[in-house]
Amino acid sequence: MTSDTNLFRMSDETRRRGAKAVSDRDWLFGSRPRRQLLEGLLLGQGPRGPWGRAELAGFAGVVANGGVDEHLQGMARLGLIFHDGQVRRRWHAADP
Repeated sequence: MTSDTNLFRMSDETRRRGAKAVSDRDWLFGSRPRRQLLEGLLLGQGPRGPWGRAELAGFAGVVANGGVDEHLQGMARLGLIFHDGQVRRRWHAADP
């Protein structure tokens, strides 16, 4: 093997596979459902809030039962939305 082949092989073997940690800011744009949810919230492309999980899942194009929870938690961490604290949460857009 040539030295070039060895370098390629080493970098390929040491490459980390699987999920990688990303910042909240990077996370926001990492998937189509998150981008769609962001567009729905910021551009008002749906009913005005407060919203339930089903409505927000519709923005994102995912299933309400479990499919949208991670997205909502991330949006809340970024300060874009907040919930009212009730058992049947209603989500509100944060003031810009």
